[in-house]
Amino acid sequence: MFVDAIIVTGDCAGTYIDVLAELCITHITEMIYTTKHTLQNAVETKQVVINTVDFSIVEQMSETSKEYDKGVNEFIETGLTEVPSVKVKPPRVLESPVSFECVVENIVSLGDHGGAGQLVIAKVVHIHVKSEFLDENNQIDSEKLDLVARLGGDWYTRVTKDSMFKLEKPEG
Repeated sequence: MFVDAIIVTGDCAGTYIDVLAELCITHITEMIYTTKHTLQNAVETKQVVINTVDFSIVEQMSETSKEYDKGVNEFIETGLTEVPSVKVKPPRVLESPVSFECVVENIVSLGDHGGAGQLVIAKVVHIHVKSEFLDENNQIDSEKLDLVARLGGDWYTRVTKDSMFKLEKPEG
C-alpha cells in the first residue's frame, strides 16, 4: 500500500520533479525468501499508487508491513480510508498528503537471495495533493507536509521545519 519502492519517470509539472526524485528512488525488499504482495500486485496489474506518509498516519503505515494473507483488505485492517484513483486501478489512501498514480514500466531483479529486492520503475500518470499542503501559489509547502522517512530496521525520521534546510543549486 505504501510503496517505498519505486523510481518514477514522467511528464510532471516542474515543481513535482524534485519531489519525485527525492521521494521515490528506492526498492522493494523481499523478506527472507517470500515475495511481498506489493510486488505481486505491481507485476500482475502493471500499476501502483505511491502514498506519501506523514506523521499522523505513521502507525497505520507500519501496520501495512505485516504479512497479511493475499486478498486481505489492508485498508480495513489499518483503519485508513480507501478512495478510487483517477487513472489507475489500485486505490489510494485518502489520509496521504500526496499520492502518485503510476504505470509500471519495468521491474528489475536485484538478486534472488533473501533481502535482495526488486526495483520497480514506473511513470507517474496522475498526482493528488491535498490543498492544505499548498502555498498561496499552489506549490507544495514542504514545511506543512510533516513527512516520515524510513531509515532502516525500526528507525524512521520525521521531516519538520526544524530538520529542513534550503540549499541553492549552483550555477553552471
